[in-house]
Amino acid sequence: MAKSISAIELVKNVTHLNSLPVTLARLQELLDQPHSSSNDIAKVIGSDPGLTANLLKLVNSAYFGFNRSIESLEEAVRIVGTHQLHSLALANSASKLFDGLPSELISMPKFWRHSLFTALYGRLLGKQIQGTDPEHLFVCGLLHNMGSLILYSELPEESKMCFMQPSYHGMQRAPIEELMIGFSHADVAAELARLWHLPRRLEETIGNYIHPEQSRGFKKDASLIRLAATIAYAQDSEEATEEIPHQLWQDVELSGDLLNKLLKSAEQQFESAKRFILNRDDF
Repeated sequence: MAKSISAIELVKNVTHLNSLPVTLARLQELLDQPHSSSNDIAKVIGSDPGLTANLLKLVNSAYFGFNRSIESLEEAVRIVGTHQLHSLALANSASKLFDGLPSELISMPKFWRHSLFTALYGRLLGKQIQGTDPEHLFVCGLLHNMGSLILYSELPEESKMCFMQPSYHGMQRAPIEELMIGFSHADVAAELARLWHLPRRLEETIGNYIHPEQSRGFKKDASLIRLAATIAYAQDSEEATEEIPHQLWQDVELSGDLLNKLLKSAEQQFESAKRFILNRDDF
């Protein structure tokens, strides 16, 4: 049963999503300007207590390993860099948007665990390939499943019908959503990225990670996120990660021999990323 609404109409109907959170919008505007100073960026971050706390916690964590306390926002901005700062700000905003969803449809701790592992695998995979942007892939991994939250929030009955299908899990969700609703969570995520005026590369990557061959110019990025999400799903469901299709590795010109190294590295980074990027400790 297809719903007589499009993905873009669905996203626009969610009034609290119609624009980026104010701090994030101002920050993104500054980051897009090549002559913005660390002081300019620090002033914007300073207007958001949550983002300020996250940034200072991050730069004073073992992740950076300074032997002195960093207390200046301007210095913290210089240390973290604009790419990682954008990741932090997006994560800080996104993690607050849907915490009120009914638990019978979605476990938010499980959702963020999967999203964060996908982000970590995306970044780690990106570091293996020259010419990719690992931090872009981290953000894509973090946001790739946001469309699911909008589906569950705005179309709960249709979502329940999807959940009733035995094969509705992991990477098999999108075809069922397309059949039952008319579009997938990936389509919805892409429309959200477009509404928020996020970079086209991000929109194309998360919108086509299920079908990378449909991407217009960003097939490699979409393929990397598909592989990252597949690894994270296998890990989530305790399936044998060794059974990840060989074709997914071939599509990104990497070897499956990397898997154990990726699993170990992501596990090592997960706890600090959970606390300092998402500022959550409930999963």
